[in-house]
Amino acid sequence: MLAMEIPVQWHTGASFLMNQLTAALLMTMSDAMGKPLLGSIQGLHARPRWSLCGFPVNIASQMPDVKPGSTPIAFGNWQKAYNIVERKGVTMQVDPYSSGFVVCTNSKLA
Repeated sequence: MLAMEIPVQWHTGASFLMNQLTAALLMTMSDAMGKPLLGSIQGLHARPRWSLCGFPVNIASQMPDVKPGSTPIAFGNWQKAYNIVERKGVTMQVDPYSSGFVVCTNSKLA
């Protein structure tokens, strides 16, 4: 249901995000025909890859655990997601200890 709520044109490159505990719970679940919900993807990777409804599953430890009121699974094209960056602006300050011609600049990323 989660994947089908997003417009089809955004499905290319989309994947699920969940933490290890949520993935472990999905590994114990099966559909009405007895097939596991998580299927394995055959690939050239040394580590096993999983799929849910044909979309890859990525493990992200930052995702919350399964509990009431939480959103433990996210779906989307994460390569096209926006990066939210808070940057500190450049500050200029006149050096009071020199003869007034030296200006200190400070540019840091937050």
